Amino acid sequence: MTKLTALHRAAAFGPTEMVRDLLAAGAAVNARDGRELTPLHFAIATEYQNPEIIRLLIRSGAEANARDNTGETPLDWAAKFGYPEAIGILIKAGAEHHVAYKAPAGPDAPRPPAQTALTRSVALLETTSAEFFKQSGCVGCHHQPVIARAQQPAKVAGITLNASARSEQTAQMRGQWLASQEEFLQSINPGGGPNRLAESLIGLEAAGYTADAITDSAIVDLVESQAENGAWHTGDEQPRPPITESGIAATARAVRAVRAFAIPARRREFDERIARARAWLLQAKPATTDDYVMRLLGLFWAGAAKADLTQPAQELIALQREDGGWSANPYLTSDAFSTGEAMVALRQTGGADTAYRRGLAFLLATQYPDGSWYVRSRAIKFQPYFESGFPFGHDQWISAAGTAWAAQAIALGIGAAQ
Repeated sequence: MTKLTALHRAAAFGPTEMVRDLLAAGAAVNARDGRELTPLHFAIATEYQNPEIIRLLIRSGAEANARDNTGETPLDWAAKFGYPEAIGILIKAGAEHHVAYKAPAGPDAPRPPAQTALTRSVALLETTSAEFFKQSGCVGCHHQPVIARAQQPAKVAGITLNASARSEQTAQMRGQWLASQEEFLQSINPGGGPNRLAESLIGLEAAGYTADAITDSAIVDLVESQAENGAWHTGDEQPRPPITESGIAATARAVRAVRAFAIPARRREFDERIARARAWLLQAKPATTDDYVMRLLGLFWAGAAKADLTQPAQELIALQREDGGWSANPYLTSDAFSTGEAMVALRQTGGADTAYRRGLAFLLATQYPDGSWYVRSRAIKFQPYFESGFPFGHDQWISAAGTAWAAQAIALGIGAAQ
């Protein structure tokens, strides 16, 4: 993330006035970061594209065919999201594709029983969780925490887990914050922003971790980052869809983490904070499937009345595709990440059996024999690429997260049936 400029960040997050002011002050419209990405790339590589910012950058001289260090142009990035307006603006400016995209061939195997599918996925996820940490030395929001959340219901569903691997995974999630307690208490937030900090805490909860000084200090930091209106913002320096981009998701995860690791002496304060978050979620306007999912889960975790869950659940069900899956946004095809998280939200909030069964059929039909599902990456790389013991090359990390969501969804269904 070296060489990032203020214009890169403003192009991604807005507002338009900030982009305009930076350009007027002489900001380099074609500045390159360490990955050769320009502000125009950043304006495109998000689920919350602002067409006005895209037009403003182009009018100010942004290169419509600038290539990043993988050769991808802004139009190549726009195709990952599919929004017609952004694509139209770029084509009008003379933008062209440079890197051809071809999805891997679908699985050529009989549809497995749910129990078999879950067994395969859990084994693969345990392997990639260990390998990711071995290669990176860090806990990834697309690996350990979300995998722990799949392991928990998988165990209830009768799947035998690798006990030593799970114990090591828990130690990794705990260990990442050992040296950060003083910073947490000072609200310096070394956890990478409230969204990722909350995700890690939810992972520890799923692993059965008991509250201690580490989680107490992390929760102190997390609650201090809540906005006055009750929301939490992601705190990320760049968009990373779909895991760490949404304020709705950040708020939902923070609510879950605060519920899981509330400090008893501050429970009244925490309850008030959760109430403010619930009020904010009730009026939040979702834009993506992840938004709809996390709004429903966030309201449920925040203790919303059953009547307040009905419409959010119906709106999520309405996004289901003919093939039984869910897509990240209206312009993309169904994928395991969106389908898995939608099924989990509907299952955990107690309804939509028909939608769940259709989603299950989609997942079983699209799982590969090794237990994986393929999801195309749409995020600018946060760290150098490496192999993590999962298929699909440069798309493997989001595919691992999608597989974890799909496995969790299947496990919840099996567990409920049992």
